[in-house]
Amino acid sequence: MPVKKIGFLTIGQAPRVDITSEVKNFIPAEIEIVEKGVLDNLTREEISELVPKGDADVLVTRLRDGTEVTIGKESILPIFREKLFEFEEEGVIAVAILCSGEFPDFKLKVPLITPSKLLCGILSSISMQGILGVMVPSEHQVKTVAGTFRSMGFSAIGISASPYGDEFNISRAARELKGKADLIIMDCFGYNLQMKREVQEITDVPVLLVRSLLARMLEELL
Repeated sequence: MPVKKIGFLTIGQAPRVDITSEVKNFIPAEIEIVEKGVLDNLTREEISELVPKGDADVLVTRLRDGTEVTIGKESILPIFREKLFEFEEEGVIAVAILCSGEFPDFKLKVPLITPSKLLCGILSSISMQGILGVMVPSEHQVKTVAGTFRSMGFSAIGISASPYGDEFNISRAARELKGKADLIIMDCFGYNLQMKREVQEITDVPVLLVRSLLARMLEELL
């Protein structure tokens, strides 16, 4: 019987062991993970040229060696699309994007899971009068991302904290949100389960982690 495979596409470089080490715990052991990265075949010089055209175009990811990089979404879309359709040729049963940014509706022959839409779907089921706190990697993303959730009817505030930099970034951001937010979204795949627990302990409010939302979606799907 052929081995079933699932595709993971990161906007950085594969493998993203920091992500798959947690997500694979929700996937049946017999399913093989196939990883691709948008920046896999690019040099540092080529990556440095992928400059965001504005705050709404900013994406933050990491390279294979753990280095954080900021890139422009519009600049990577051609490679992003190409990598997605490569998965079809490799016989995967589903593809998941390892990024919570918003992307076009690419139609594959297999299910494509877009975390930004998954998150919005979850939030559309939540009704609250309190404040929604949103944590993102870059200060340049705060206004855009918070605005997205305000358009859904939430009173949202945002704060930046890179998951790839100083270990105190997360606790600092959590203390900033303490007493101001009634529900917190950690809106980047770089944030892990330990970071989520840290934010919960500091703020004492519910926290949604986009990485674990995807993992539980895969658990249901597979």
